[in-house]
Amino acid sequence: MVIPESVTRSPDDVHDVLVNERVEVLTATPSACDPLA
Repeated sequence: MVIPESVTRSPDDVHDVLVNERVEVLTATPSACDPLA
């Protein structure tokens, strides 16, 4: 799945999408993952 750009600006919104879509594998740069930690 591709997360819409409007959602990527908010770590809370990204987290919600990942949980709601039951994402098990995430491919992203380390800097993109930092806000989710």
